[in-house]
Amino acid sequence: MVGSSLDGIWRMSLNRFWEIFRPKQSKWQPLCKRIQIINGQLKSASDGSTFKSTNPAWLDDCLGEFPLSTESDVHDALNAAKGPSPNWAATPAPTRGQIIGNMGRLLMQNKDDLVRLQAREIGKTLKECGGEIQEAIDTCLFFQSEGRRLYGQTVNSELPDKELFTYRRPLGVCGIINACNFPSAVPFWKMIPAIMCGNTCVWKSPQDSPLLSFALARIMHESGLPNGVINLVHGKGSGAGQHLVNAVDKGWSTKSRSLAAPQSAR
Repeated sequence: MVGSSLDGIWRMSLNRFWEIFRPKQSKWQPLCKRIQIINGQLKSASDGSTFKSTNPAWLDDCLGEFPLSTESDVHDALNAAKGPSPNWAATPAPTRGQIIGNMGRLLMQNKDDLVRLQAREIGKTLKECGGEIQEAIDTCLFFQSEGRRLYGQTVNSELPDKELFTYRRPLGVCGIINACNFPSAVPFWKMIPAIMCGNTCVWKSPQDSPLLSFALARIMHESGLPNGVINLVHGKGSGAGQHLVNAVDKGWSTKSRSLAAPQSAR
């Protein structure tokens, strides 16, 4: 799978997507070199560098080559997230909730394939993977209804002719970093509340589960999420992860970190 055929990955149906990425009893290796998602477009790493994701139980089973996102790529993703931020924040919360509900339903429809992909890419049991994908589904279905409960507050005033009230406002762009031990549940715990509240995200996938992360991000876009609300970059914690932490150091980020290495995003 090379050249222009990769361009169709983003546009093809989910059924066709799963046909391509199901394992085959051969040394067939999909060379997926352009599956960063920046502003709804598939991008290669700016310097062309890649890394491989392999099945830990069968090392001949290569799931693909993925971009080692550079500092430039991370900044492109952050800029892409800034673009739709005002419009997404202005989207009514019930509408954002409806899109998140669509995500939950698409996850349910594709659950079996996601479970097999997660087990194949990181080596967890099918039962564990099934429970984790269900966590992602439940998160979406819960926050769908939060779109109608995104309340502010009213406060009693000391003055008879004054009314006091508060609004909830989004923070802007969030940096999302998660580890590979829970590669589907944890990012949804982080991203779904963020986008429900009108924020946009740049997600640095775990180095050990880039294809699963791409599949999840593709489902999020399929649900009706506007381009740029979720952007996906790949690579090492010391590379793309650290670039993301540095870039949003003065803003907001949510990350899972190793206590043994507090200076590096894992």
